Amino acid sequence: MMDKSYMNKEPCIHILAQDAYHDPAMIIGNKYGLIQLRNMIDDLINSYDFVVKGNASGSIQVFCNDGEGYFLTVALRSDISDVPLGYTWDVAKDNKPYPDWLIKAVNNE
Repeated sequence: MMDKSYMNKEPCIHILAQDAYHDPAMIIGNKYGLIQLRNMIDDLINSYDFVVKGNASGSIQVFCNDGEGYFLTVALRSDISDVPLGYTWDVAKDNKPYPDWLIKAVNNE
């Protein structure tokens, strides 16, 4: 059996996208992961970039429950109409490309 004791110490978050319209989306995490996410969102809302420019983004490193780490990026924007929909089923997928500002946020540019 795999040792999962790291989950008690590391920020773990799973983000499950909607399959299609009206399906639930889920953010599931341990206490450490959700606190880190909440703090990042609070920091973005109160950031100079958002207050002055109306846009801000940030990233945190979190883990899945298999121990694999990844960077979770949160972008705060006044207008998100150019963001493709995140549905996973083929009938509902949005083939719109990611906007440049989102690619830059994910790459920490």
